Amino acid sequence: MLRKIIYFKLVILALILIGITVFILTFDLNRYKPDVETKLSQAIGYPVKIESLSLSLHKGLALQVKGLSIHAVDDQFAVFLDRFFLIAELKPLFKRHIKITQCLIESPQVEIRGSKGLPVPPTQVSIISQSPKMEPSQNLPSKPKKIKIPYVDEFNVSKIVISNGEVLFGDGQNGYSIRDIDLILNNVAFESPTGFQGSCKLDLGLEKQISVKGTLNYPEQLVDFVGIIDQNIEVKGSMANFMRVPVYRLEVALKNLDIASFYTPAQREQEYLAGSVYGNVALTTSGKSAIDIVRSLQGEGHLQVINGALKNRNILRENLEKITQIPGLNILFQVDLGPAYQTLLNSPDTSFQELNTALKIERMRVHIQSLSIQHPEYSIGLSGTFGFNLEADLQGSLALHKTMAAALIKKVKELVWIANPAGEIVIPFSYQGVYPHANLKPDVGHLVKQTVETVGMDLLNQALNQFLAPEESQKTSAPTS
Repeated sequence: MLRKIIYFKLVILALILIGITVFILTFDLNRYKPDVETKLSQAIGYPVKIESLSLSLHKGLALQVKGLSIHAVDDQFAVFLDRFFLIAELKPLFKRHIKITQCLIESPQVEIRGSKGLPVPPTQVSIISQSPKMEPSQNLPSKPKKIKIPYVDEFNVSKIVISNGEVLFGDGQNGYSIRDIDLILNNVAFESPTGFQGSCKLDLGLEKQISVKGTLNYPEQLVDFVGIIDQNIEVKGSMANFMRVPVYRLEVALKNLDIASFYTPAQREQEYLAGSVYGNVALTTSGKSAIDIVRSLQGEGHLQVINGALKNRNILRENLEKITQIPGLNILFQVDLGPAYQTLLNSPDTSFQELNTALKIERMRVHIQSLSIQHPEYSIGLSGTFGFNLEADLQGSLALHKTMAAALIKKVKELVWIANPAGEIVIPFSYQGVYPHANLKPDVGHLVKQTVETVGMDLLNQALNQFLAPEESQKTSAPTS
């Protein structure tokens, strides 16, 4: 009797499983596609279109979505998804537990055509616009909010894999892209931290390889991460309050970075800085859009460039050329200064052994507090500001060291008029305008004043010597008693 009961239960269970299998295999999920599109559109606030939906049995209940697209009404952004595939365990579903063993997102593509960055859904605009303006330190929510899904007691995704993704910014001509995005998220749940790691290629005209890993904590609205760019840039940081107005904190470390690798061939035909860069910069900012993030960017740090050059601009030659309007100095480039100094003056670049600068970033400008450029024959000091719009407003001075100054004075003796007591020739100058076409202008007025004072003092000394010379000669020729 017991055996018959067991057989009966097994038959019933088999029939149920067969029924579920037949239901899944014959169930046409596409009949509900319009309803799914409507619900998704209402949830995110933007039109959603789906090419096809399907259910199957593959190590559990498998859902496949093909050809998902989201378009903004104002055409500011668009999202395309080639294939979305997930597998959920069957047994936990009967307990109202959603346990997804695998979620695969293939070839997602995001296009952000406008300058506003990732938009806020229309359903949230009124809420955000009515929220009081807060400082970054006040943006963190007072209480973490627990997410509840209707009719679901537990939700967990073992792994999410995003492969071959792409994000396009701009109109394709003046924009940039993030390509080959591969991302893995482990243990995705709203109540516990989620680990992630990934890589991508950033294309800003020149391709840069980026790898990143970190932790996402949804209840605390906090992301901690470490990223490496081309093995020379290490970024440690966090993003807090990412569901409202994100607050970013970054620490950027540069080690033996070839700064010239960031310039395109076209940019290398203009003025640019080359050399190996070392340094550390701490940055903070906040905002949902790229414009807001740039506007609120603040930071400070120190940079050092070793064995570098300001390419396609010779500050030494340009300063000396522009002071030849001072009487007596117009023959400076007509005399033979010797091979070593002729090479320095004829070079298209301003070479140096070391560049050091402390900087501060605020209000969309880089404040250069003390920039020092050192070369065995000369040094350059600069201070001022450099805007994010590439507008420069710098004041500085070029100092020819004693050896070079003496060699030039030997060829053009009038240069002694602008030499200081230490035997150096110091030329104050300004660097103003829009990079790379900023104007370098030596302070000729200051040098003329210095020349007049020096020449005037020399003439006065000569006059005094001539006046006192007869008196001295009379004293020496007077008879002794």
